[in-house]
This record gives sequence, structure tokens and C-alpha cells, in this order.
Amino acid sequence: MPDIRPVRSALISVYHKEGLDRLALALHERGIEIWSTGGTRDFLEGLGVKTKKVEDLTGYPSILGGRVKTLHPKVFGGILHRSEHMDDLNEMAAHEIPPLDLVIVDLYPFEQTLLNGGTNAELIEKIDIGGISLLRAAAKNHLQCTVVSSARQYPRILNQILEQGGTSLAEREAYAAEAFAVTSHYDRAIFDYLNRDGLVPALRISNDDAHVLRYGENPHQKASFYGPLDQHFEVLSGKALSYNNLLDVDAAVSLLSEFHDPTFVVIKHNNACGLASRDHLTQAWKDALAGDPVSAFGGVLAANRCVDLECASAIDQIFYEVLIAPDFSAEAVELLSRKKKPHSPTAQVHSAIRHSSSQCLGGLPRPGPGLGDGINRRFQGGDPRCPPALGDRGHGFCPQNRQTYPQQRHCPGSKSSINWFGYRSEFPN
Repeated sequence: MPDIRPVRSALISVYHKEGLDRLALALHERGIEIWSTGGTRDFLEGLGVKTKKVEDLTGYPSILGGRVKTLHPKVFGGILHRSEHMDDLNEMAAHEIPPLDLVIVDLYPFEQTLLNGGTNAELIEKIDIGGISLLRAAAKNHLQCTVVSSARQYPRILNQILEQGGTSLAEREAYAAEAFAVTSHYDRAIFDYLNRDGLVPALRISNDDAHVLRYGENPHQKASFYGPLDQHFEVLSGKALSYNNLLDVDAAVSLLSEFHDPTFVVIKHNNACGLASRDHLTQAWKDALAGDPVSAFGGVLAANRCVDLECASAIDQIFYEVLIAPDFSAEAVELLSRKKKPHSPTAQVHSAIRHSSSQCLGGLPRPGPGLGDGINRRFQGGDPRCPPALGDRGHGFCPQNRQTYPQQRHCPGSKSSINWFGYRSEFPN
């Protein structure tokens, strides 16, 4: 295959070692020259994979507590040289720089450290410099260099090397695009952390979790949701939610966050058509329904207390699209699951949305804090009449699709053009 560029040498330097063993052993068995550093080299040598030290190439040890390991012309020259340029080849020979055909690198876990509550000092140390530079260099020179930026790519690159000895230009271009997706997302996370007070008037959007929805704003359109949707809802059965369902769910969650007392809200086409706060949730449901019983048909229903059997029995008298609450009793779930045409999710939602943006005039206007930012934004639970039926996670029940969905969670720094739960969704015009 004339389009295939063979892999004869590789640089491997990764933080996460999971899944690397099979790929590294295959490279070793094919006689591919492997350069490596620090803990990665120790891991590979432990597998019996012969490696060369990057320090032997650069003439410098790892310094400053590991902050500087690969930042050297002999490393980047091996990645960035152009094999069709004679001047580059002459310089490579003069400076004894070996070519690198494959770069396997991942990045320090900045986002995970942030989610784990890391200190500022810990987070600063998780800002990768050498790794992200290697990824960008290899991705830039994808005409001849293959860059692997995630363990998810290990099976793919392994098959390509075993089956064809290397990669095609189209394959290298795809790897390069994925690498820049990794680096841009990584930089966005760091920016959001350092700009957490909003002093820099700039917006960066990045999300890698695309979920294809049933359809878009209209049935003939496609739509996707970007964000960890499975963390919002735990699906028990039935159809997935549509674009419009999620818009209404988001509106319901946002509105409910303004209330402390037992409250029910009915949303239809992103508008509230009924809302009531009462001493008991069942009465709140009845009064919210009375606000507009016609529009409530096929609407999204949301409560900020556990739905027990009494309340579920009252709700079960009408058809609805989605039902959201902090929790549901086992009896309520059993009753709501009996509907002949189920299509309503039951979802435990723990916190409201901090930021929400909608596209306007080709831009993204972002409102400031609303009324609810000054009050407790956490949904209320713990009704003694309603023991949890589905554990500690949030739930959503869908009478037509027999689905229950877990809690909504806010992701700090996530901002989007059309924003559900702090995440982005889109659909074609």
C-alpha cells in the first residue's frame, strides 16, 4: 500500500499506563525502536520491552522535579523534521537526531485533580507542558508522524500497525485532529480554572461527550447533546429523550431551584403553565395542574420532593412527557410503570444550573446571576413518607419509555450556546 507510512520508531511518555502493555509489547515484537522517559520507561522495562532513554538522546537528565524531560531540540527535531526536505535531513544527520514516526503521549489529569478538590499547588503541577507540546508537534507534522493522544486509540493504532505496518495520511490526519481536540479541551479547562472569577472577558467552549438524541427541534432534524448525559438520568427502559424534552427538563430544573417549600411545576414548550408551592407535594401537584390543565397534557412535570404513592396516583390521571423529582418511592415507581404507553422519565435532580446561555444574533449572550443564586439551590429531599426506591442517585421516570434517570449535576465552567444542565446541545438548521 503506497499510501502507508511505516512506523520504525516511537516515543512513549504517558501518565496513565492502563492498556499500554499490549500495544508496547506489539511494537517491541516488531522491532520498533522505542524511546521513553521516567515512570513510563520503568513500566515498559518491567514488561520486558527494551527502550532507550530520552536522557541519553538529549544529554540532560529529567530536571526540576520532572517539570523538564522532553523539551529539547533532539526530541522535537525528530518529530518535526520534514523527510522530503534535504536541508532538514542534513541537519538531522549533523546533530545526530533520530526520526520519530510515532508519538504516544497523554496529559496530566488536570480536570480530575480539580474534580477531586485538589489544592491550587496540586493543580498547577498538573498543568502539562512537555506532553502538550509533544502532541501539538506530532499533530502539526502529521504528514509523516502519527500521534496517539488517548488510551482509547490504542486498539486502533495497534491494528493498523499489525495489519499494514503503519498509517495512511487520512489516518494520521484523523489522529492529528483528535490530538488537537485533546489539547484544546485541556487548555480550556485550565483557562476556566484560572479565570474562575471571570476577570478575563472571554468564553471557551469544549466538550467531548456527544450523545445522539432521537430528533431535533422538529422530527425531521437530527440533534446531539454534548455532556455526560448519563450522569443526569439513569435510564430504566423505553425511548431516549428528545431535544425538546431536554429543553423543557432544563427549564423545569432551573425554575424549581427558586423554591424551598414542596413545589410542583408544569412546563410545556419551555413555558411554565402551572406552578404551586404547598405544605404537601400532592396538593402542590393538584394546584399546579389547575393552573392550566389543558397545556399540562403532554408536558414536563417536576417536583422538588420525593414522589410517594399518593402523589403518583394523582399524577397518573394525565398523560405527560417527563416527570422529575429528587426520588420516588418503590410503590410510586411500580404504579407509574404500569401505563400502557410509557414516556415519562423520573429524575432525581440535586442542584440547579448556575449558567445558561442561548444563541442570539450569531453570538452567545450570557445573563448574570438570577434570583435563585442568593438562596439554597439544592433540591429538597428526605420526606419520611417516601423511602428511596432507587438508591442515592437522582432518578427520572418516563411513562412511555419506562425510564428512570439519575441526578443532574452542574459541571463548573461548562458554558454553551444552547445550554442544558450547563452543557451544550446542537441541531442542524
